[in-house]
Amino acid sequence: MRTRPVLLLLGAGIALLGGNTCRWCFSKPKADGQTVFADAPGTAQRTDGSFPAGSLSPEVPAREGVFYQSGEGKRIELRKTQAAESKAGDIDKYLITAGLAGLGATYIYSGEHADLQIKEKKPTFYLCGSIEGKDAIIVQLTRKKDSRTVQTNSGEASSDNRMGYRRSDLFRVSLSDESNGCFSAKPDLELKPGEYLLGIGSSPSTYDFGIAEEGN
Repeated sequence: MRTRPVLLLLGAGIALLGGNTCRWCFSKPKADGQTVFADAPGTAQRTDGSFPAGSLSPEVPAREGVFYQSGEGKRIELRKTQAAESKAGDIDKYLITAGLAGLGATYIYSGEHADLQIKEKKPTFYLCGSIEGKDAIIVQLTRKKDSRTVQTNSGEASSDNRMGYRRSDLFRVSLSDESNGCFSAKPDLELKPGEYLLGIGSSPSTYDFGIAEEGN
């Protein structure tokens, strides 16, 4: 009977990131599923004129959402990404050690690469509207053949890492108030080529992206 509360808590935690993967898109979805490079001409501009290309200045009112803006001023709106599958860690070990071993989980994201591939090593994201970035973090994913994964452990959880991501996978993010209803979020260190999540909030809400290899 002791295992029931633990299993209930684990199920609630997994439910936070469960469900089908939701990809980012611009004004209309892609049909061919091809990878989009953010610096490719014409890939990031909206067609409705409501969010024009250029710098995010106080004179430009920002719609609510999370956006990437390249050094060339092109903008892409990101959509929330959820894990397609989650797997619980060793519950017996957790119980035997009275929680000292930590309760782990693995979250699996569909596809070897995120649709959004960025060439900048220190990309700038904009969090606009009611989206607060005080708990913003960037997490590196492990790339598999047809998926990307990330591991969590309750023993790693803290006030600035509520999900318990491995410390070696985390990158600190600096925030700046843009005075137009947006915060800019930028990693403190350059990101190596690979796959990442931008996490926002205590839950957190997650958005996937990749840093492209040199020459791509």
